[in-house]
Amino acid sequence: MLPPSASCVVLVAFFKQKVGLRKTINAAVCCQTLRRLRRAILTSGVVLIHDNARIHSAVVTQQLLEQFKCDVYDHTAYCPDLSTSDFQLLPELKNRLGGQSFQKNEEIQSNVKAHHTPLAARFFEEGIGCLIYRFDKCLKINGNYVKK
Repeated sequence: MLPPSASCVVLVAFFKQKVGLRKTINAAVCCQTLRRLRRAILTSGVVLIHDNARIHSAVVTQQLLEQFKCDVYDHTAYCPDLSTSDFQLLPELKNRLGGQSFQKNEEIQSNVKAHHTPLAARFFEEGIGCLIYRFDKCLKINGNYVKK
């Protein structure tokens, strides 16, 4: 169950972070982003939902989050059906772009933007709501497998 102090839940997707082509998103970049979002994290009742990516489990990231004293909901180990980045957004994108070939990065970017731009806030709210339900279900059965 999510902490009772959580007034809202926000999924922070680091793939939105622009670091340039062929650049690695590591723990340092993760921490830099968290520092930039610190005020919003601390003042809006946000719960961070982390998967088991190395950048999230790195000591430096964990120490920074301890300093923030914010709520963090750690992803259950070895539970691919609850992967936060793959949960709703990527399957929809795969359905739209699957089977297509792109010659340039710009083509990919314009197709992704064309897919995401018309999506209403309700699409994301419903997706996060389903994710919270599945996380809660997983917690109630002590981290065992959860069917969709």
